[in-house]
Amino acid sequence: MFQDVDMSNIEESVNYHSNDNSTCSMCIQYITKWQTYLNSTSLDEQIEKYIKSTCAFYLFFRHQCEKMMERCLNKTIHIIEQTNATTLCKVR
Repeated sequence: MFQDVDMSNIEESVNYHSNDNSTCSMCIQYITKWQTYLNSTSLDEQIEKYIKSTCAFYLFFRHQCEKMMERCLNKTIHIIEQTNATTLCKVR
């Protein structure tokens, strides 16, 4: 359902606030990257770090990324170790 988004030629001025496909694609990429670091006792801390540092990397995406993660945060903490990124990012 969601396609990969090539961000290499996208300028920061592009408005992603209403583009859920881009949001999910970026979220999936981020979570896939970070899942290897999330298998620890400080899961809350790791997810907070994810939101603050990883989302800040793409400034134009930060608002939507934070919104997505806040919406998924409680479920994420509970299921991230057993759920693949694609499934996780589609949790509403």
